[in-house]
Amino acid sequence: MIGEVKHIINKLSKKYPSKEAEAISYILFEDLLGYNKIDIFTKTDYHLNAAESNILNEAADLALNDVPVQYITGKCIFLGLSIKVNPSVLIPRQETEFLTDIIVNENKSEGLQILDLCTGSGCIALGLKKHLINAQVTAVDISENALKTANENALLNKLSIDFMQTDITKIENNVWKHGFFDIMVSNPPYVCLSEKTLLAPNVVNYEPENALFVPDQTPLIYYSVILNNCLIFLKSKAKIYFEINENYGQEITNLISDYQLENIRIIQDINGKNRIATAIKK
Repeated sequence: MIGEVKHIINKLSKKYPSKEAEAISYILFEDLLGYNKIDIFTKTDYHLNAAESNILNEAADLALNDVPVQYITGKCIFLGLSIKVNPSVLIPRQETEFLTDIIVNENKSEGLQILDLCTGSGCIALGLKKHLINAQVTAVDISENALKTANENALLNKLSIDFMQTDITKIENNVWKHGFFDIMVSNPPYVCLSEKTLLAPNVVNYEPENALFVPDQTPLIYYSVILNNCLIFLKSKAKIYFEINENYGQEITNLISDYQLENIRIIQDINGKNRIATAIKK
């Protein structure tokens, strides 16, 4: 099997650096065929059959055409959970895992009521449900297809989430009880259209634009909408967490300040970039 691995690595090396080509190859072997690294290096006499070879070569061709490997395999790992992904949802990123981990580490009470806005694949909601004891999580998205994927992920991981399809720009005051939630979290669209050229082709060409981009003229539009429409659903002393564009830390701070929230913090990720904005409702 080592020969087949080398073949796929060499094929992918036409486009990707050698280490990345190797990493993608191992993912394809494991996620599409069920052969992990141990299998590859111990089953030295085994050769892939024609069907397996076709699957791998077709997957490699997709990768060479910039299709994200997570969309090729249909899944990724997020805080130890297997998450299904497809072009209707963003691929969960390290930054979002960092956001979810921060929330878990800062909130140890049992039975927290949590609201996740712009849930996409449901990764944040599921991560919080998994790692916070007896948490009750409500997750919202405007996209029917995204919520279908999120529901599949909840079933896959045997976690119960209350999913709701709604447009947060038109949310009604009676959707939830006033003063109901202990935590509100959102990873809304925050990449400015002018930043599109800075993104890799596999992001721009395949991931959903409506989950990524905002107009340059209104880069904080979703944060404004959330703060305008959803604070009434939070208890006193409830915590708010946002994933943010690294270039707008001060602007986000100023915006949150307009809503008379306390303990405003900007938390940097492992790369030293502004990544999380958090505050507490008075």
